[in-house]
Amino acid sequence: MVEISRRQSLAAGAAALGAILVPRIASATARVVAAEVNFSSLAGSTDDVKLANFCTTYKTAAYKPTLVLDELRAYDFSNQQLVYSGFAMVGADRRAVDQGRTPSVLPQIVNINQPSPRGWLTLPNGEIFGLYLSGLSFNANATSRLFHPNDNCVIWTSTFRDISWQNGPSLFGSSTVKQPMTACVMDGFWNVNNVTEQAFCLAGSDCRFVPSTLFLDSPPSMLAASGFLMQTASQSKTTIANFYVTADGHSALVIDGEQSMLRIRDCEFEGRNAAQPCFGALIVALGGYTQLANSWISFGMSNPTGNGRSDGGLISVTGGTFEVLNCHTRRADGVPEASPFVYASGADTKVIVRNIVGEGYSGKPVVRAIDGAVADVDASVQLVTV
Repeated sequence: MVEISRRQSLAAGAAALGAILVPRIASATARVVAAEVNFSSLAGSTDDVKLANFCTTYKTAAYKPTLVLDELRAYDFSNQQLVYSGFAMVGADRRAVDQGRTPSVLPQIVNINQPSPRGWLTLPNGEIFGLYLSGLSFNANATSRLFHPNDNCVIWTSTFRDISWQNGPSLFGSSTVKQPMTACVMDGFWNVNNVTEQAFCLAGSDCRFVPSTLFLDSPPSMLAASGFLMQTASQSKTTIANFYVTADGHSALVIDGEQSMLRIRDCEFEGRNAAQPCFGALIVALGGYTQLANSWISFGMSNPTGNGRSDGGLISVTGGTFEVLNCHTRRADGVPEASPFVYASGADTKVIVRNIVGEGYSGKPVVRAIDGAVADVDASVQLVTV
């Protein structure tokens, strides 16, 4: 009888304690906001209104949820949207996505149809932190950028992963406005094509633009011969790797500004092919200190004045110091062997060239240094100073 009473007493005590704790636990749970918000749950008659409602609700929240495009459909945005520190948007299932194709290979696509030349996502002046976009395939029109360029805003500590883009002018910055980015990351799978102006113009420092792979190209019908597919501007202590850039008539990369140690490695910069090279240089360097290593640089200089610049070589350096290490180059069809692989001009210019493999040459690829430029080369190339 004593044991039964003790059990009854313990049971009664537990029941009483439960009556106290359960309401408190339930109350605490009710106050927790989900870490993710499905787009389909948002109020609004259009995708623009739904996105605006999401941003209004959470831009001042203590903790920022991720917006998930959870429906198998096309999303359509025609309005600009101001983003905030911590803004995050992801596609369905966190999968890497390709460009839009027919038949579709995508769970959804994000159509950006801005009515005048501008970016869909706008940035506040000052600084913004912790942006995150992932698993998204964008289809833009000729007047729609991903981010509206704002050189008065620095994007800090943000990640952009598994992004595809087609048919629009640019993603970050523009051909005339540099987008500052510091301590940011690009990774995963990227496919960027049919660019109509310049996909990237990246200023700032301390970034790692190292996707698993990033394909970047545009046909000559969409990007003029005078254009560049990408630009870096004062990107100090930054690494760019695993970019596959095909310049069809136009050029691949212009390096501007006074960056200190921009590292470019494991990339391909080429014209369309040996029979369809770009007109002039693939890479133009105007200043700063850049190291290019373990890369393929081929198929250019078929018509050096055809882009309006009179480029001097596949890599044309007219300011700063430029290292070219352990690279492979193939001469385009019909381009003279004397056409320089690396061209350096100007008293404030220095090139360092080591371990170059030349394909399609009876001799060695040429490095030409003129007008006071300094060339420090090894026996893998032929130095010309006239």
